[in-house]
Amino acid sequence: MKDHNLSANVVSAGQGPHADGSSAQKREETHRGVSGEPGADEPATALAMMHAALESTTDAILVIDEANYVREFNEKYVKFWGIPPHMMISAHASELWNYVSPQLKEAAGYLARVQEIIASAAPETFDVLQLKDGRVFEQNSAIQLIKQRNVGRVWSFRDITQRKRAQDALANEKRVLQEIASGAPLAAVLDVLVRGVEAQSCDGMICTVLVFDEAAQCLRHGAAPSMPAEYNHLVDGVHIGPCVGSCGSAAYKREPVFATDIASDPHWADYVELAATFGLGSCCSTPVFSSDGILLGTVAMYYRRPHEPSAHDRELIRMATHLAGIVIERARAVEQLRVAKVAAEQRAQEIEERDREIRQKNEQMETDLRMATELQQALMPSTYPTFPVDAGAGDTRLRFCHRYLPATLMGGDFFHIARLNEDTAAICICDVMGHGVR
Repeated sequence: MKDHNLSANVVSAGQGPHADGSSAQKREETHRGVSGEPGADEPATALAMMHAALESTTDAILVIDEANYVREFNEKYVKFWGIPPHMMISAHASELWNYVSPQLKEAAGYLARVQEIIASAAPETFDVLQLKDGRVFEQNSAIQLIKQRNVGRVWSFRDITQRKRAQDALANEKRVLQEIASGAPLAAVLDVLVRGVEAQSCDGMICTVLVFDEAAQCLRHGAAPSMPAEYNHLVDGVHIGPCVGSCGSAAYKREPVFATDIASDPHWADYVELAATFGLGSCCSTPVFSSDGILLGTVAMYYRRPHEPSAHDRELIRMATHLAGIVIERARAVEQLRVAKVAAEQRAQEIEERDREIRQKNEQMETDLRMATELQQALMPSTYPTFPVDAGAGDTRLRFCHRYLPATLMGGDFFHIARLNEDTAAICICDVMGHGVR
């Protein structure tokens, strides 16, 4: 296996001229100078001021000379990297880099980067370092020149963990909101949310989201991209209850359920074998609620071993639970709106069909009425009947009835004529059913 450790002859052209000294001794000498003891002079005062400045800064500082031996450092540098104090005495920078590199996610890459900086004598450098424990450092270095001669390099380290985590959380939230704005389905949005949470965890967290089915009183699969498909299938549809794993119990109790050791947790008594089959050591679940307190589902963080979630992972789940509530509540609102829209469209279609039927019936009635009117008008005489002047009373009545009553032979459905007196007749118009009309 290739050895990635740095050695003094790799990064240094020769041995440091002060290899027999120490920063502690120099600080003691400086203290004597400032306190008025023999040896006090302006350089000592300046050195004391420099030490004070190093200790007052929020950054971790390391100063090396041209031969890459440690000349100065502050206590924050030692604390940042957890370096034993004795290593700082007459230390060569390669010893420190070899000590801190295993703490980084990319140890070999970091050592190669340091070699590159030393070899190129770059005036200034900037790097972001990802540590295995989740911390994030900014590393800056600047070469120091006196009369155009390289006399060393100053390295500074700043812990930007909180800022980086805030940026990552904000970026994940932005991705989720973009998915929502694009109209992506609930499963796709939750998948983006879960993957973002897992990426921010430093402890190998596996995140899952289950959605509550109120009608069936069970939990449905929402998102769990890092879980085996078989496990997701087995969990899908599990009914909530007081001892139904972490998620089923959290949904039932409406409160977080943290099973830091599944093998001994009572909530998992009936599911220990299931967890063991899929290599799950702990599971901490938090219920998800809507803005008005309605249960929407659960968000869980699983680990492969018995584990107490870190403060960082707890914060991740807190934010994920809040965001999942927004996502699921919105999805339900959209679904309710869709259902209402479909119902409204169906009702509108029914009303339109009913209106069309009514219009057709009205049109048919109007047609029938028009035909009846035309038929009645066709059957009615165009002129009123006249009575012969020279006819007798008996003859006139007889002739009048003989002339017009033949229409009654058609069934009497249209009109009837009756004489009122010698020179007046009444006409009774009937509809097609034989009923009298005005």
